[in-house]
Amino acid sequence: MRSPHLDHWLNLVDRPAFLAALGPHDREFGRVVGLPLLAVAAAAVIGGVAFVLVMPLNGLLLHWFSPGSASAPITGVTLHRLDAAVGLVGETARLLTTAPGFIGLCVAVPLVGALLMRRPARSWFTGALQFRWRLMVSGFGLYAAITAAGMALEGLVAGFPKSPPLFQSDESFAVRGLYLLATVAVLAAAAAAEELVFRGWMMQQTAAFTRSLPLIVGVNAVLFAAMHLDSDPAQNLVRFTAGVVYGLVALRLGGLEFGIGLHAANNVMIALFLHPLAETAVTSRMGLGELMVQMGVSLSGLVLAELVSRQPRLRFWAGLAEPDR
Repeated sequence: MRSPHLDHWLNLVDRPAFLAALGPHDREFGRVVGLPLLAVAAAAVIGGVAFVLVMPLNGLLLHWFSPGSASAPITGVTLHRLDAAVGLVGETARLLTTAPGFIGLCVAVPLVGALLMRRPARSWFTGALQFRWRLMVSGFGLYAAITAAGMALEGLVAGFPKSPPLFQSDESFAVRGLYLLATVAVLAAAAAAEELVFRGWMMQQTAAFTRSLPLIVGVNAVLFAAMHLDSDPAQNLVRFTAGVVYGLVALRLGGLEFGIGLHAANNVMIALFLHPLAETAVTSRMGLGELMVQMGVSLSGLVLAELVSRQPRLRFWAGLAEPDR
């Protein structure tokens, strides 16, 4: 996949592969407005069915791994308190409870989009003929390694976490293994859903009305940061930068696969080695050293995308061994 040719004003001259499927239907007012409304409704239905299937599994988890908590009276006890009482088992159950919503979005958006915009459902995920799983896994593995290095450096700057979830000595190996599997599976689905909404639907919808690269990439990055709005401006800057990186990576590699891997790796590493994502973030503001480390880690996604697109061995591992077009 070759880089899109850009003129001096950063306006797209040759449409990247990820935007090539856009057509006249993507600019019709009724279809543009109807897609998010119908997709949310369809996602609610699909997610509701998935939720009904997941809830018995949660009950089994609580029964197998925390029988005391599962058999205790729960009248008047909120789900949050029950989760907190059973440690990583509760966190695993909470993760599985959120999965149906992500699955609903991943199924509903491309299906509703295909019906309304009259283009292949896969075009919301990739400009290739099929979803490139090896590219996603490559992004996950490479970025997990970079994130681990960043965490080590940040630990030297600001201090290491005292009780990483995966290394909690008061939890059994079975529970930690269960938490590991659930974290990877659910947060990969969550990353896919977020990338689909922001870099898939939103970025493509913006590109249907403009060829300005700053607008195509910037609009979704601003909204991506706004969705995770934090009282710390440094955190918002990091998330905006990540949104820009994910957008550029999608255009560079012709799809969301690598960006999903990057996004999932970031969240999985936090949930495994810092704190469960359900926990409130540390109240102290990010220092300059932490900001520099996190910005460097975020921007490394662009470097990794270029390496994967150019290095023969990485291209082979990522499933991009075919000649450039």
